[in-house]
Amino acid sequence: MHTGKVKIVAAAKEKHPSHLLGKEQIYEWAQQRGWEPQLEPYLKPIAQRPDILVHIHGQPMALEFQCSPLSAQRLQERNDGYHSMGIGVYWLLGPTYRRHLREGIISQFTQMSEGQPHLAFWRLDLKRVEICHDYSMPAYTNRIFTPNDLRLSQTQKLQRHMHYLDRLWRPLVQRAYIAGHQLSACPLVAHPTVPHWPLLEHGELYWRLSIILRLAICHPGIIWNKEEWCRWLLQRGHWLPTPCLSANSRQQLINQFVDQFTVELAKTGVIKCEKDTIQLLHLPQWFDNDVEKIRHLLN
Repeated sequence: MHTGKVKIVAAAKEKHPSHLLGKEQIYEWAQQRGWEPQLEPYLKPIAQRPDILVHIHGQPMALEFQCSPLSAQRLQERNDGYHSMGIGVYWLLGPTYRRHLREGIISQFTQMSEGQPHLAFWRLDLKRVEICHDYSMPAYTNRIFTPNDLRLSQTQKLQRHMHYLDRLWRPLVQRAYIAGHQLSACPLVAHPTVPHWPLLEHGELYWRLSIILRLAICHPGIIWNKEEWCRWLLQRGHWLPTPCLSANSRQQLINQFVDQFTVELAKTGVIKCEKDTIQLLHLPQWFDNDVEKIRHLLN
């Protein structure tokens, strides 16, 4: 084992102490499982060195322990390289990522386990993998919120965006104003209350509001086929990159946003869903002002 540890230090790609220690632990962990680990073997066809290369039930798998920042593009390139050689890859995040998680980082390192999205961390203190599934929005917190709590909190955030003329939200504020509305007095159906994995760059509330403001220029009675409707909703969003997901897994997660919003629009009578079509019945109902809306939410 001592020889292996020397190799880890000598061949280290990252100089971060946590990275060196983590690779040492992961190597020993994989060795105990009979996975025949190799330390940073050079894969000449793709000019890459995985931190640990293992064989699980005869299938090669690169185990990457990531402590330093890594762009989504570079992550995609690394994954593509392994896949071109028929090698699977699994990303284990170090302690620095645990302290500095944002939606973009979460989506970037999202992997699937038993059909569920998750992040995988290597716990240096416990010397084991920890799988975390609890990053769904809009309630990424340990507190328990009711749907009206979330709507109220989001309404108050919209008020702040309007007051401070937030650059990101300004186009939506202006479009609402032109239509004769306060953005913070938006329809209740605009507010996401069902948790979804974070995949939207500007958040689900922004995406829903963009769609509702687009609907304002549509005539009631317009009909989409379901494929057109889904595509139309998808085009309204800035979807974050997910380089660690297959195309099918990514689409399944994105479809959850589309399906949930479609269900809620149908329940409020905005649209009618037939077997193959979606029909706009009437425009979503805005409040006269945000004071009226907050009073409604508090009652």
